[in-house]
Amino acid sequence: MTNGNDIDDLIGKLSEELEPVKPMAHPLIQAIPYVLISFAYMAVVVFYVGIRGDWEEKLGDAPFMLEIFMMGFLAVSAMITAIYLTIPDMRGDKWILAIPFTLLASFFVMVFIRSFTEGLTMPKIHYDHCMGEGGYMTIIPLAVLLFLTKRGATTRPYLSALMTIFAIAGLGYVGLRFTCSMDTIGHAVISHMIPYIVIGSLLGIGAKKIYKW
Repeated sequence: MTNGNDIDDLIGKLSEELEPVKPMAHPLIQAIPYVLISFAYMAVVVFYVGIRGDWEEKLGDAPFMLEIFMMGFLAVSAMITAIYLTIPDMRGDKWILAIPFTLLASFFVMVFIRSFTEGLTMPKIHYDHCMGEGGYMTIIPLAVLLFLTKRGATTRPYLSALMTIFAIAGLGYVGLRFTCSMDTIGHAVISHMIPYIVIGSLLGIGAKKIYKW
């Protein structure tokens, strides 16, 4: 039968192996520098690739600016949500999941309306320079976001992968709208969206392995 001294010795030995652990910072604190660096990096790539010639005129175009703000906020909200998902209970702030989904749904409604008002002509699926440029704009932010989210302990790997691709797609879409002068919906779908759908599918397939504890 175990006596009190044995228990005290066991507790003492276990306590000796304990090391202080620094608690994770609040998700917003983690997200702020990441968001700023991601958009700064995207801006650098935009200027390196070459900003579209009519960008000043486009800043006064309401539909263009609506796209930019909608996808920009989608990127920011998805980045923040992805970091919140590194915490199993999301600190009780599960309502934040609704923001990126609402923004994406609103964007698709706008695309649906534009496809009727402007006409939807789908070009053949082929490699376009926009696809490569979009990759340059997002490869570093994608790698860093995966690193940040893998440090946590998400219980929702598929949702984490989805938020990651929402973040990257929003960021890349904003960048490409400033480098690509093609404003047709068909071009946007083929060259600006499909690459991120493919990347998202790959992330989804490997989500459990990527986000394993």
